[in-house]
Amino acid sequence: MNYKIVAEAIQALLGSNNQFFLLDPTRHPHRPKNTRLGFLWEQLHKYNARIEAHDLWVPPLAHTNDRNIMDDFLAQQEQRRGTLSAVHPKDLINANACRLYLKVYTISDITTSDEKEIAAWVMDGTDQKETHLIFPHQEKPHYSAWQTW
Repeated sequence: MNYKIVAEAIQALLGSNNQFFLLDPTRHPHRPKNTRLGFLWEQLHKYNARIEAHDLWVPPLAHTNDRNIMDDFLAQQEQRRGTLSAVHPKDLINANACRLYLKVYTISDITTSDEKEIAAWVMDGTDQKETHLIFPHQEKPHYSAWQTW
């Protein structure tokens, strides 16, 4: 098995701009479970060990001020922890399902060409982004997932 391909598929699934081996797996409820690399990732975190692969693909940022969507959701989860507007693990799962369906990674992927507002097709999944990148298959999420999104 080519672990690099599997690692890059996990990276695409998570949608983070950071290598997943360097992340806390418990903060990613949308992570793959019951996989060899997932187990390795969890064990590395448990024992405070690291693997850094210099050639592991991560979603590219289109420009300097661009931001990664899932990294922003995780940052909001941390900021809102313990408040009434907390971001719950189910919210992350729903948001990631919408992101995968739309085939997007970054804020620039979902904004209008002038980058001043979110494109209309992004709000309810009426369209998907055309891209040369390969995404994990995702059926169109349920209405409740779009409410989170």
